[in-house]
Amino acid sequence: MTYDDIMNIEDIQEKEDKLKEFYLNEIEVEKWLIDDTKTQTVRFADRWEYKLNGELHNLNGPAINFHNKGRGFYYIYGESLNEIEWKKKAQAILREKKLRRTLGKTD
Repeated sequence: MTYDDIMNIEDIQEKEDKLKEFYLNEIEVEKWLIDDTKTQTVRFADRWEYKLNGELHNLNGPAINFHNKGRGFYYIYGESLNEIEWKKKAQAILREKKLRRTLGKTD
């Protein structure tokens, strides 16, 4: 049964049941709820946190970034760094990743 067929059903309960079945079986919506990525971005009321494998990590900016544009905190693989240390280490890691991609090697 297609989505359009379901939308043409008059009975509300039957329509809801068919929609649930459609979303579970045809679209596989339950798979959307599973976090199978290693990276995670979490938004709090006052900040964003970026993690890799559960550890604070961001190569593109602070791993803890406050919404009010205040001071952020820099982490790479869970290690706390000041901004200068972070910049040097992040650039080195990004350079290595780019080189590996160019040479056809994966991480």
